[in-house]
Amino acid sequence: MKPREKILALIIAGLAVLFAADRLIVAPVTTAFADVRDETRRLESRLAEARAMVKSRRKIERRWSAIRLAGLGDAADTARLRVQVRTSAWAQESGLNLNTLSTGRVEEGETYDELGFALTGVGTLESTGQFLLRVSQADFPLRIGDCTLTARGDERDALTLSLKLSTIVRPDTADTDAPSGEVAR
Repeated sequence: MKPREKILALIIAGLAVLFAADRLIVAPVTTAFADVRDETRRLESRLAEARAMVKSRRKIERRWSAIRLAGLGDAADTARLRVQVRTSAWAQESGLNLNTLSTGRVEEGETYDELGFALTGVGTLESTGQFLLRVSQADFPLRIGDCTLTARGDERDALTLSLKLSTIVRPDTADTDAPSGEVAR
């Protein structure tokens, strides 16, 4: 073999070795480093969420404890009365004219029973928003199940609010035979 052919063979063999090293060593190591970097970012994000949750844990526990004590300690009649009184007060404070507030039946569950309500009211966009804000910030367990806002005819800024609410009571205190009814406002 001539010296020129030997040099060419060595260059080709070197390139083949470099190509093989890239495919067998460099590329997998680079991919592994990228995977570790992505996993580290994901875990750091989860850690930040966990730290934020731990930081607000006491506040969440106090609020949940207050909500549980306010709702789960009640008999169904007491819960009905509380929802009726509070929603009427919130409607009056916010300027919403509450037309009806009907009480549904108790839906039985394993750990708690759910007591449903339906209400309708008329007001401005501002009064409706204030009422919904008060409902969402209730200091007892009160859930909005369905909310419908409709414009009232040709009247400017007049809305009709239809709302389905529910609260919870302990199963052993729920009076499932209690009459459901409607209170006209």
